Amino acid sequence: MACTVALQRVRQGEALAELGFLPGQYATIEVPDTGLQRAYSFSSGVRIGQVSFLIRNVPGGLMSGFLKDRARPGDAITLSGPFGSFYLRHIQRPVLMLAGGTGLAPFLAMLDKIVASGGSPQPIHLRKICSQRLIALRGSAGSASGFRKAVR
Repeated sequence: MACTVALQRVRQGEALAELGFLPGQYATIEVPDTGLQRAYSFSSGVRIGQVSFLIRNVPGGLMSGFLKDRARPGDAITLSGPFGSFYLRHIQRPVLMLAGGTGLAPFLAMLDKIVASGGSPQPIHLRKICSQRLIALRGSAGSASGFRKAVR
């Protein structure tokens, strides 16, 4: 089964800047006009005034339906968080990241942080289950940049 993933960007507002999330954590996003929330991991750090999330396009899905049929540029979306104890810690040994589908999101945020902090002296391996590809990084910004292009 192929993974169907859409990258949705949310503009940074004053409240978003105050979230102070760590790479790997998640937020709940309210589906407008429903009062219901869905949880999504950040798939990037804050850059150029934006954060991003990977949101799977699920036929009949509440958030998918909103994003596909009703969302327009400039629509307000309410976030709560950050939540979760799964986040990037100091890297002291080789890292293996395992992800499937939109589970790739927290690892992308972690890779952003690793690259922004100058890389890692330890090897970083990512296994994206739905594509059956193994991608190895050795901590250089160039490698991470190539990695991000390969998974999009």
